[in-house]
Amino acid sequence: MAKVEKAVNVASRSRPVSNPYASWTEPGIGGKYLLIKSHQVDNGKPLARWHVYADGEFAEYGDMYVNELRESAFSANNLTFDTSIWPDREAFEAWAYGRA
Repeated sequence: MAKVEKAVNVASRSRPVSNPYASWTEPGIGGKYLLIKSHQVDNGKPLARWHVYADGEFAEYGDMYVNELRESAFSANNLTFDTSIWPDREAFEAWAYGRA
């Protein structure tokens, strides 16, 4: 019987604001989001959540649904991410959409 490899959540450990997994500025309103943690392996699920730090008029930590964040993240020109985990934007996008 072949051994099935278990998927690993590469962003499962909380990081400090100074070293987020990814960051981007919301187009239009200028608020900055920092990805601090992903709660699950499959970000393609409807209720998948990321723990983020939102730095804007009201700076706060909180969980947000991934599907609410993806559109702003991938429409931002200044999306940055940890290249030791995702070598390029395409790899990060595949992970964020649950295709990795």
